[in-house]
Amino acid sequence: MATFVIPFRVNGKTRLGDRQLANAMLADVQAAAGEALVVDGPGGQGTAVAAALAKLSGPVTIVNSDLPCVTASELEQLSAAAPAIVAASDGTTNALALRDAGDFEPLY
Repeated sequence: MATFVIPFRVNGKTRLGDRQLANAMLADVQAAAGEALVVDGPGGQGTAVAAALAKLSGPVTIVNSDLPCVTASELEQLSAAAPAIVAASDGTTNALALRDAGDFEPLY
């Protein structure tokens, strides 16, 4: 079973400008993921994800916190398909499944 890592800006997503909305979306992602490691820290989300991955081993699925419609089934399918990436419509990444936490170095 994969460990879920959710990068999240504790002070709210600056592009949204609404801390309550950011927290509500995070709650939806957490509900779909079940047990998850929510990460933030100095240096931004990329640094926080890298620090989390350095402490983990085994399958990991990194899921952005702003995916309020994601379901547990979709996250299970993604994790089972590792290595796999879910592209966003704007060309960025919404989620990433890895066979092992050491397989990838975050660059965001």
